[in-house]
Amino acid sequence: MIFMNTAPQSAVEPETTPDLCRSLICPARKASIHSGLTHLLWLMLCGSMLCGCTMLNENVPLLKKSKKSKKSAPVQTILTMWTFSSEEEPDGSKTPGFVGKVLFFAAGSDKPISASGQIEIQVYEQQGEQWQLRRKFLSEPDVWKRNERQTALGTVYNVFVPHDTTLNQRYSLVLKYRSLAGQLVSSPHAQLP
Repeated sequence: MIFMNTAPQSAVEPETTPDLCRSLICPARKASIHSGLTHLLWLMLCGSMLCGCTMLNENVPLLKKSKKSKKSAPVQTILTMWTFSSEEEPDGSKTPGFVGKVLFFAAGSDKPISASGQIEIQVYEQQGEQWQLRRKFLSEPDVWKRNERQTALGTVYNVFVPHDTTLNQRYSLVLKYRSLAGQLVSSPHAQLP
């Protein structure tokens, strides 16, 4: 596992964040976000999540290692896509949890970029009308970098978050990113199922 688990906290309401999914679809939003490439990226990534996340792995010819070392632009928006999954351990047992794709976007850009900073992933469970924060996972910049994959469409981060899941339980995941310069950006809450 690449994340360090921290202690659960008391009941909280999920933070209200801009709905990036709506901003990608709604024609009244910024024109730069609505380019054909963004829509294609969105559809391809959603399709990969529905197909067992096989589209964006290291065995696919679309992926290539970037030999250029670019200075990354400041992250303005984060898009996350999560699904239930499990990870096989060396002893053959399976650890349940969530697998996700994470994309970072700079202002005015429709191509996902690299992001170097501290990552915190929060897992909430719904208890009646309240959302209860159950677990936090932290990753330092050097560990987070190992999840980075360069694709023809841009930089994509593949993440596994271990968590005991139960049927009929609703979950919400939030990713918080703090850049090396101290800038804090949060993803919208992604609810499952």
